[in-house]
Amino acid sequence: MSKKSLLIFLLFSLPITFQLFAQTADEQFLSQIEKNLDLSALKDNPVLDYAQSDSVINSINQESDSSFKARFYNLLGQLNFEKGDYAISLEYFLTAKDYVITADSKKELGALIFINIGNVYYRNEDYDAAKNEYKNGRTLALETEQIGLAATASNNIGLLYLKEEKIKNAEFSFKEALTLRKRLKDNYLIANSFQYLGMLKYHEQKMDSAAAYYVQAIQIAKKLSKGEKEKKLIISLSNNLSFCYLELGDIDKALSIANEVTMLISEIEDQYFYCTSMNQTNNVFFKCNDLKSSEKLARDIIQIAGLENYFELQRKAYDLLSKVKEEQGDFKTAIRLSRKSQQLKTKIRHNFADKKLANLRFGQQVLGNNKLLGIAQQESELKTQELNTQQLVKELLILLVIIILIALVSLIYSNREKQKSNRLLITTNNLIEKQNEANRKQQLELKLAKSQLELKVNELEQLTKNNNHLLGIVAHDLRTPLNSILGLCELLDVEVSDLPEEKIEETAEYVALMTESAGKMLDMINQILSKQSFEQKEIELKKKEIDISRMLNQLLLDHKKWADEKEISIEIKGNINQTKLYSDEMLILQVLSNLLSNSIKYSNPKTAVIINVSEQYDWVLFSVQDNGPGFSKKDKKGLFHPYRKLTASPTAEESSYGLGLSSAKKITEALHGKLWLESELNIGSTFFFELENGYS
Repeated sequence: MSKKSLLIFLLFSLPITFQLFAQTADEQFLSQIEKNLDLSALKDNPVLDYAQSDSVINSINQESDSSFKARFYNLLGQLNFEKGDYAISLEYFLTAKDYVITADSKKELGALIFINIGNVYYRNEDYDAAKNEYKNGRTLALETEQIGLAATASNNIGLLYLKEEKIKNAEFSFKEALTLRKRLKDNYLIANSFQYLGMLKYHEQKMDSAAAYYVQAIQIAKKLSKGEKEKKLIISLSNNLSFCYLELGDIDKALSIANEVTMLISEIEDQYFYCTSMNQTNNVFFKCNDLKSSEKLARDIIQIAGLENYFELQRKAYDLLSKVKEEQGDFKTAIRLSRKSQQLKTKIRHNFADKKLANLRFGQQVLGNNKLLGIAQQESELKTQELNTQQLVKELLILLVIIILIALVSLIYSNREKQKSNRLLITTNNLIEKQNEANRKQQLELKLAKSQLELKVNELEQLTKNNNHLLGIVAHDLRTPLNSILGLCELLDVEVSDLPEEKIEETAEYVALMTESAGKMLDMINQILSKQSFEQKEIELKKKEIDISRMLNQLLLDHKKWADEKEISIEIKGNINQTKLYSDEMLILQVLSNLLSNSIKYSNPKTAVIINVSEQYDWVLFSVQDNGPGFSKKDKKGLFHPYRKLTASPTAEESSYGLGLSSAKKITEALHGKLWLESELNIGSTFFFELENGYS
């Protein structure tokens, strides 16, 4: 890893690691929230629309004052920020800002919200916007004597100057933060400021000075209490110190510190901090060529970050794991992991870009709160206008007393103005009443429409149940006589030998046609009943250890006659004897049978179908490849829908009911597996069927 890439890693990890302590709402507010909400559940799913938010706010704070609303939306923004959903967090922070922006009494909360908004822009690399928000937050924090918060803003501004290579400006901001924190006499914050100064020296390639700052900060931090916050600080400082030793060429010291961090981080419960810090530590292992430790740690981060939806941290872990695999010579896996990293990066940027226009957030669908704010502002303007009018009347009356000669004229003028103002107020009040009445009618109409829609939905559900029931009765009733017909056809086939020779061939041909037609009808009915069974109840799994070789031989035997008739060869590839699988053999065989039948049905005679088996980590992957006509874009969209007819036709005029792939998809979901297609039109198709091996 180059010096520049190490610096970039530090720049992206420090602000978030050390600014979250400044974003915590006051203890009284959090206590009020915890009494009425499951805060852990809210952390797991912190996305609420405005209707849900208003309901929660009203249940906790009946007065619904704007200060409480601002704190609540700020909390939602903070929780989404910690999960890496920056676009959603920005929307909540901007909503919180709307509730405090016009009130001087709420400047304290406003300073915090400005800094939080700056953190979101920083994460999405909109550095100019981030710097502007940090400066606004610092100004408000200084006005309200929030020294710690002002120092946080100064640190972040320094980071942005550092990215712009404005070293003197960055050093000024960092030292300003240190001065503010010394006023607080808070050793924790002082150690934090030394960390930023160390990072500045690191950027200037003055590694000895940087290491000295980090060592001094660690010494201060180790004298503090042993709470989780203090441990986090020691971990971050140690990570940064290890990078300095790497640049100084002292690999042993860097590796020793990285191992100490790995032990200390196990005591931290904050999963977001864990992933962030371990990404830093993992870079040290990689730089020290400890590829085994680096790979293990990267996979641990990927798993935890994936469970917590920390997309940016997961992306970084994938990126580093790709480099590890490249160093190990496993280029195929390295490329696959690099693609996953790029996919996550694209996903993060798209999520933010889609909602970047903060003033239009949630569009017309969620403007309810903004409308309420607008009405409140209109009422305030009307009251202000009324007060101004009354003030004008008082001034006119005073003027009448002083200027006696024009008293009568002034009085007449004053009365006329007052009458005009009263008429305007009456007209405005009438308009407001009409608007309120129209809103009440609209709400009643919406409730009525909702009730009617629910009735229609219930009717459709009942109609669907009736149709399914009728279909089941018809299919069951048809299957019994069809089985009888097939039995009679078999008897006719046996007894045809007793007929005269000139009738044998003709009769045998008719019996064959009858058997084929009845078989097709029975096959269609069985597929319909199978589909009904999947849709109407949950599939019960009967797991056991599966002999994959024996299972695939049974699959070939079931389809051999059909394949031989079309001169289609079926090949099995992969290490089928070594691959282990513990699952429901009958269901897996049914999925593979549907896929193989589909390939034979649409493949031209004298071609090949390849079944491949491979094992990746804890997953087993089956694939069925053919040289058929492939699938068009239109076919791919409805591929797994029942009764869906494809553009291509079976090459030997076989029957197709559109149920096989939908059944396969349903079974795959029951097995907690994955089923997908890769195909190009006129080239061929490959179906992939992946599921866990059952031993993990």
